[in-house]
Amino acid sequence: MEKLQKILIGAMAFFFLLGAAALVLLLRPERSVAAAETQARQTLTQSIRRYPDNLRLGQVLTEHTFTTPDGQTTTLSAHLGAEWTLCMYWGSWCSYCEKQVELLAPLTQKLENLGVKVLLIDKMDPQKESLEAAKTAISEKGILFDWIIDENLTVYEALGMHIIPTTFFLDSTGRVRLCRAGTIGSEAELEALLDYAKNGGASGTEAFVRENLLNVEGGVGMHVYESSAQSPSGRDVLAESQGLLMEYAAKTHDRTLFEKAYGYVKSHLDRQGLLAWYASNGGTGNVNALLDDLRVLKSLNAMGGYTEDVMSRAIAIAAGNRDEKGNLVDFYSFADGGRASRLTMCYCDWQALEIIRPLVPGFGDSLEAAEEILEGAYLGDDFPFYANFYDYETKTYDDSSLNMAEAMLTLLHQAQAGQLKDASLGWLQARMAGDGIYARYDIHGNVVSGGDYESAAIYAIVGLIALEEEDDLLLTQAVSRMEAFRCFAAGDPLNGAFADSLEDVNAFDQCLALILYAGMDSQET
Repeated sequence: MEKLQKILIGAMAFFFLLGAAALVLLLRPERSVAAAETQARQTLTQSIRRYPDNLRLGQVLTEHTFTTPDGQTTTLSAHLGAEWTLCMYWGSWCSYCEKQVELLAPLTQKLENLGVKVLLIDKMDPQKESLEAAKTAISEKGILFDWIIDENLTVYEALGMHIIPTTFFLDSTGRVRLCRAGTIGSEAELEALLDYAKNGGASGTEAFVRENLLNVEGGVGMHVYESSAQSPSGRDVLAESQGLLMEYAAKTHDRTLFEKAYGYVKSHLDRQGLLAWYASNGGTGNVNALLDDLRVLKSLNAMGGYTEDVMSRAIAIAAGNRDEKGNLVDFYSFADGGRASRLTMCYCDWQALEIIRPLVPGFGDSLEAAEEILEGAYLGDDFPFYANFYDYETKTYDDSSLNMAEAMLTLLHQAQAGQLKDASLGWLQARMAGDGIYARYDIHGNVVSGGDYESAAIYAIVGLIALEEEDDLLLTQAVSRMEAFRCFAAGDPLNGAFADSLEDVNAFDQCLALILYAGMDSQET
């Protein structure tokens, strides 16, 4: 009888969490009709394919040679500004280039005051351009910018460029900080791009999060606006977001932000040493989620100075998120002490779990068992991902479709552990060079109906995998696709956010983008 009661308790807790998770998805603010129609109508592929094929973020371009208007050979390094250079490929025949030059010309002094030099590079296409035509255009339009010539499209083709105008933002060493393929349409957009190039990609996004999502107590709201829908919704706070913000703060060594976010965790989410999966004005969730607790544990360990907290939380996770056989499980119920009877693959953050190994006797056995379960979840080299979860009671793997953000987290954890399969990396490389990655696939690798859209979060995770694998091309592709979702408009309330509107903002996309930017900055230093 006692065993039956435990089974019933566990089942009730499981279905409670499942229903709550489904409710979160259902109650997310809907995209505007126009945005939804646009998203259904096209993918990012068309715009992304304008990006230079052979350009890498962080690449130094000073080795390339050009020609001056008087016929002398020169290098890019001879024309760099002391601090920053806005380097624009153009042609006298290009109407889009003309619009961008018209935008830049009145801002010459302002740009100089900001330490930014404008350099024009003429795309000397023999079929469309001539030196005489270029000189005439420069003279007639009163263009005062320094300019050089790419004879015979040598550099244009070497970088795999596709369109003009294409603009590179270079630092004083000639290193590419940002590339914009297409027209910069306004001063607000230019200002936002310059802020990005000079202060890093995280600058605008962090400012947006602080202004619109972070509450006075340090909690990251799910969305910008309050909602009357059932919790969690609106301004409610997920443990997931807190862990992600703490990870970002640890990576950027921002102890003030870290302590603020962790303070909210301790005061609003902490229950019996574990974290309720959400907090709202009406209370907290009645279960934890293993991955949320692991994120916070790993962030505390990375930040340093929290030895006692790391120890106590490691012990709490080992006690709460293992069943009587020592198996890792998804959640623990604060209401009745019940536990899940399954293990979700993306919850296996091996870096965090390894922190627990030396602190809890016997925990290594739990890790080895989880590793075997993960290996059994592998779907095969044709679609090199992992089933969603393993059910301990039925001893079966889930065969439902994959949420690709979760599937990517599984690959990220494998990459961080040095265990990413070659087939998985190859699949990512092929998709990023092709049509991109959609939101949901079945276990055979087919896009599921209604899941044929892309997201900033997925590409942020791909970027993090690329950092682990030291794949500069994959990283550049991931960042360029992710940033197709980003608003570049200084002074706009949405500036720095990854969304179509304030109603569409969710914390998951913003926080993952911040972590990627922080990882890129760490790689450079």
